[in-house]
Amino acid sequence: MRQAVREHFEGLISYVESFARRPDLLTLIENKNTESIRAHLKDLVTQNANFDRAFITDANGILWYDYPHTPEVIGRDFSFRDWYKGVSNTQKTYISEVYKRAAPPQPFLVAIATPIRNARQGIIGYLVGQHTIETLTTWIASLKPSPSGSVALIDHRGALTMQRDSGNEPPLDLGGHPVVQKALTGQVASVETSDPVTGELSLISYTPVAPIGWAVLSRQPIAVVFAPVTALQRTIFALAFVSFLAMFVMGCIWLSTSRRYHGALLESDRAKDLSLGELERGITERKRAEEALRKAHDELEKRVEERTAELQQAKEAAEAANHAKSLFLANMGHELRTPLNHIIGYSEMLQEEAEEAGQEEFIPDLQKIRGAGKHLLELINAILDLSKIEAGKMDVSLETFTIAPMIQDVVTTIKPLVDKNANTLQVHCADDLGTMRADLTKVRQALFNVLSNACKFTERGTITLGVNRELVDGAAWIRFRVTDTGIGMTPEQMGKLFQAFHQADASATRKYGGTGLGLAISQKICQMMGGEITVESALGQGSTFTISLPAMDVRG
Repeated sequence: MRQAVREHFEGLISYVESFARRPDLLTLIENKNTESIRAHLKDLVTQNANFDRAFITDANGILWYDYPHTPEVIGRDFSFRDWYKGVSNTQKTYISEVYKRAAPPQPFLVAIATPIRNARQGIIGYLVGQHTIETLTTWIASLKPSPSGSVALIDHRGALTMQRDSGNEPPLDLGGHPVVQKALTGQVASVETSDPVTGELSLISYTPVAPIGWAVLSRQPIAVVFAPVTALQRTIFALAFVSFLAMFVMGCIWLSTSRRYHGALLESDRAKDLSLGELERGITERKRAEEALRKAHDELEKRVEERTAELQQAKEAAEAANHAKSLFLANMGHELRTPLNHIIGYSEMLQEEAEEAGQEEFIPDLQKIRGAGKHLLELINAILDLSKIEAGKMDVSLETFTIAPMIQDVVTTIKPLVDKNANTLQVHCADDLGTMRADLTKVRQALFNVLSNACKFTERGTITLGVNRELVDGAAWIRFRVTDTGIGMTPEQMGKLFQAFHQADASATRKYGGTGLGLAISQKICQMMGGEITVESALGQGSTFTISLPAMDVRG
């Protein structure tokens, strides 16, 4: 478990550091190119589900660039923050204590800050990625030892990183608890004591995570720990009771036989002889019954022990498999995304060096490497997103935003794909779009995927994006309609459209490429927000995709 936590944070550190070392980012900061810098920050956030916000400050802690963009924090001094003090004092990547974000909606989070270095000037600023407590505790919950146990992280000042009833409620401060103090001083142990959160008598295991100065706290109620022992005690008690009952019945039989014997003795000597024989037979039968009962008791006890051992082995195997699965999911993003980001970054560096050295013959190959890396990174992101959705791990972060700027942002992003096939993009937005409450990132992702699909299957044609607000049964809905003049589809092809890893047909896969994941993911995230995607198409006449989403959250 400690290994999983350490690898999780080491992966996040490596991911942030790789972005901070990008040569093009240093050039953009020197030229103060705000929009391009924000695009880099957007890549950092959207390519790693652990981060929901990123920003860059100068060497004095003044914030100048951020994503998502929050105008009210631009130019503010954040040198008082724990992350700034840690990274500026050590000049190395620093993981902060838990603190409250300045920008709305002000969740509690952990910051990973790393220096941005220039070969001429040294440190010119700091890149900061923010990891919310909600995201962190969701990941930690997958590592819990059993259905009744729990796992939590403690930051270096003793704050417990666990989900509270309210997002605005601060983390529990357990710095004064003896177990927490031992964990933060580097000790490893298990103790039977009161749970620092619930007060329930529990078995507490604490392990330090040396590289980041935090600790892992695993909690299991004592009643659950010793439940198998209690069950065995009940079984033994039941067996003892059955044995006592059998002996009592045999005793009653013996007593009845004895009474009949004494009555017969008073009648005659002959009856006395007969009764003695009957008594001896009764005693012999009783001994046989007691021996049979003893053997049955021993056999039952043996079977109980064997069954208990089998259940324990099965339990340990299931826990090991569950732990292995949790480690695999925790490390997947880091193990795949980080090397690809390195490949993309180094290909960009080599391309710049080739351009400066006049070695033009290397540039096309380097561009192919960079393009292949980005394509593979998009594929991995799509597969991990789909896996997260199917596992029920994908969260929806609701926020209220203005629709028109979001559409303009998507149109600007999709422009290169429109131009690639010599298409024309027409945008028609109603004047009364206003705002909607949904997950901004997921809405943008679904709309981009549908537009990208239209661009791919249309050549020298027209793609039309229409957005309007409609009332359905008194509730406001937002309709995004994307119409193209492309190749179109048959009814059979439309039936497979939203299945993962399926395209319209095999020939389309060979000619146009793609994995068939974009529309499947878009449909699932729209359904998570209470909406859906529908399609109308005719072969050779183009297609119309309609994204329907409630203007307000309708999931309850």
